[in-house]
Amino acid sequence: LLLPLEDSGMKTRLVAPARQLINLPKIEGLGYTRIFLPPGDLSYIYLENDGRTVVSHYPDAEEKDPFITVYFSLLFLVTALLIKILTLDLHPSNALRQILASRPSGVEILLVAAIIPAIFVLESYSGLTPFDSTISPAVISAYYSIFILLFFLAHRGVIAEQSFGLTRINILRSLVLSSAAVFIITIFSALKFPSGFINTGAAYTGLIKTFSFCFIFSLGRELFWRGYFQTVMERLLGKWSGITATVAVITMYHFSSASLNEPQLLESYNRMLEIFFFVPGTAFLLSFIYLRSRNILSCSLLQSMLLFLPQVLVF
Repeated sequence: LLLPLEDSGMKTRLVAPARQLINLPKIEGLGYTRIFLPPGDLSYIYLENDGRTVVSHYPDAEEKDPFITVYFSLLFLVTALLIKILTLDLHPSNALRQILASRPSGVEILLVAAIIPAIFVLESYSGLTPFDSTISPAVISAYYSIFILLFFLAHRGVIAEQSFGLTRINILRSLVLSSAAVFIITIFSALKFPSGFINTGAAYTGLIKTFSFCFIFSLGRELFWRGYFQTVMERLLGKWSGITATVAVITMYHFSSASLNEPQLLESYNRMLEIFFFVPGTAFLLSFIYLRSRNILSCSLLQSMLLFLPQVLVF
């Protein structure tokens, strides 16, 4: 017997464990999770037997809140302001100034045109999903292969020298900067302090392993998207136009992947909210923190914590 669930209290009680116990499509953005139904006549039904899941489906949890974009726009703005305040004393090195003042060569632009489609095919085939910590090792290998290629070409003088700000003194600064940003994002997304960690099966060893995997992926990804692509865009279009182009390309990158892998889910309001609001918002913060710090560790740590914390924190 299947009945529509109208009791909001019961709905909340049923959906909470569903987000961790069953593997169904969900939307995540900066700690903000949305679960939704497919289009058409399909429905998810969640049944219980003595408090335990017997059918891995659940009722519609998609809600259209008009104030979400306003609230999270303010959160993006506050986070960007915090990043700016914490980086007021930072300035690009002379070597980086020279790189930014030069126009990108034809080879550098051709590399962008060749690398993005190649990595897009690989990530889409691997099931690219924004804010998802399920990462394919093949994608990680591809990003570090790209970094090695860029390093080799720069060393041979084919492209400009790459400056990622990877110095010893920047490590501590990156930790402080990214931790402050992710603290604001996490607390004001959930509107509460975390109460503990989800059981990872191996206690702190499991947490360290999970975070390490997220960080290795994020560093490889940011070395290309912020360290190379954004820098080329800034040199080609100017500082803010370059950041705008970076955010736009990343947004269309995720939209194109969703169109290929999950075209039916594009009818979901929250799916569109994720792709055209949370993805560009997060991409802007990552671009902005790199712009202000010129340190690839800052944006890499921020992205890795945004991937890591939602899957281990309990609120």
